[in-house]
Amino acid sequence: MTKKLTLKQIQKLLAKWKKILRLEDWDISILMEPLHNTGITNLKAESEIEHWIQRKEAIIRIRPIEDRVALGMTGPFDMEFDIIHELLHLHFKNLTSETGDDEEIVINIISKILLTLRGNNESR
Repeated sequence: MTKKLTLKQIQKLLAKWKKILRLEDWDISILMEPLHNTGITNLKAESEIEHWIQRKEAIIRIRPIEDRVALGMTGPFDMEFDIIHELLHLHFKNLTSETGDDEEIVINIISKILLTLRGNNESR
């Protein structure tokens, strides 16, 4: 499912999922800017999170859909999935293996399950 969302819609989804995932005590900003401004360090990433655990602060950077397409990424793209995925990193921060691959696999599975509970049965 590819659905282009506005920053306001993304911020509403962030608030919704912070509550569901019990992260309401965190100060989390979300940025969606053109490719050259995103600060996303992994060119293959659709989104990234930077966090400061002791302060309970985080910044989620989401790559806009048009920039994903320009980089040759193929959809469907689901920005709600991206938000869920990045928020789950805050709960799994201490479980990361040396490569981080195990954490990514588990977070992707849980994100898909949560989207299914949302009522979206489309696979990603």
